[in-house]
Amino acid sequence: MGFELRSSMAQGIEECQVVLIFLSKEYINKVCENNKKDNVVFEYTMTMNWKAGDGADDKNMFIPVIMESFKTDSGFMFPDDPKAWKGRLAGEIGPTMMQVRNFWGKKVL
Repeated sequence: MGFELRSSMAQGIEECQVVLIFLSKEYINKVCENNKKDNVVFEYTMTMNWKAGDGADDKNMFIPVIMESFKTDSGFMFPDDPKAWKGRLAGEIGPTMMQVRNFWGKKVL
């Protein structure tokens, strides 16, 4: 990692094979607030742009790791059923979680 934080973050995401996204309440709130000045939003957006491909190769992978269950003020329940998710995460991570559930043939959340 170099001196310029965002350049280092981008380089790390570009050069790694898998990005783990640790989904805590604070992380999800920051992503949903979408403050472009926040490094969490930069990291998440960069990951979605570079690693949320069709899974055709090993360099397009991200793995969401659910850290806690909670309910937000807007009624967002996490991690219950990904079909019930709303907003940005529903469109970007919800389908991945459904694939994980279907792959194992049982509920893994």
